[in-house]
Amino acid sequence: MTVLSNLGLSLAVAVALAGGVIALLWCPLHRLMLDACGSATRARFWCVYLSLAFVLTACVAVAWTGLGFPAARSTEIAIEGAVRWSLATVTAATGVLGWGVWRSLQRLVAAPASAPAAAPAPLAASDAVVL
Repeated sequence: MTVLSNLGLSLAVAVALAGGVIALLWCPLHRLMLDACGSATRARFWCVYLSLAFVLTACVAVAWTGLGFPAARSTEIAIEGAVRWSLATVTAATGVLGWGVWRSLQRLVAAPASAPAAAPAPLAASDAVVL
């Protein structure tokens, strides 16, 4: 196979693996985003955005690492590299996503929704910033 067909096959593997992770995470992520965003439209936007980030991360890693190999490499080696790099980047992206969702939900839990936010106190004349 040619270099381009190996790259195309590697990208297809990356999209398939990232798509599988997205399929597994879509419903729980959408529920979390509904809680965090407050509306279905915003939650759907962030779910689609994060799904696209998963796919692009895996594709960039596969394409970038595939460029450094010689043209004569076999299809099996190309697929093995694609699986390895796709899984590594999707795992890293899942970790970053989990951390980000955890941080945003911690802020929501820390600030009770029933208590109105206190307005900041007005600055006194002595607190004014002088440049």
